[in-house]
Amino acid sequence: MRCRVALPLVCQRALAVVSTLLVFFSGNACRHVSPLEDEEARWEECAGGIRDPATGLCWQDPPAGPMSWWDASDYCLQQDIEELKFWRLPLVEELRSLIRGCGATEPGGDCPIDNFGSSADLTDACSGCAGLEGPGPAGCYWPEELGEACEGWYWTNSNLDGTSMHVWVVSYESATVDYLYKIQHESNVRCVQDSF
Repeated sequence: MRCRVALPLVCQRALAVVSTLLVFFSGNACRHVSPLEDEEARWEECAGGIRDPATGLCWQDPPAGPMSWWDASDYCLQQDIEELKFWRLPLVEELRSLIRGCGATEPGGDCPIDNFGSSADLTDACSGCAGLEGPGPAGCYWPEELGEACEGWYWTNSNLDGTSMHVWVVSYESATVDYLYKIQHESNVRCVQDSF
């Protein structure tokens, strides 16, 4: 029998910030994620999700949404509390690690956006590729193992230009990296957790 604890919203948000900071200071946020060299490696189930063999990250499967950025952040944290796991919103480099079939926005591609990017870094290369012509299901630009429909944008926890009101987002319909204003938009969320 598991005990569930309901934390006040301010405590939940503080835990989300601490979780993200732990990723930054553990060095995971700065690691360069490269495509998998061993094509035989397999995706496998992990604590309520599916593990990417190229990065070791465990991704929530299926994703949720659409919802506001604030609700997405709370949603990931709520998964954490209810299931005693360390789910959080992904950083932009982590979401980009799921892009397949569009070299410009895959990790190491010509799009220069990273976890510390600014709007000045946004180039044409970040516009991605032709819509729904990727190698994944229904033309999505993500691995076939993720299987769900890829409509819309996906939230990150990477702010741009040092502000707290705009965050980077990724679309797997066209492998596009862009940013949205947190307050006026609803997007999808695919929570992530590190491998331990």
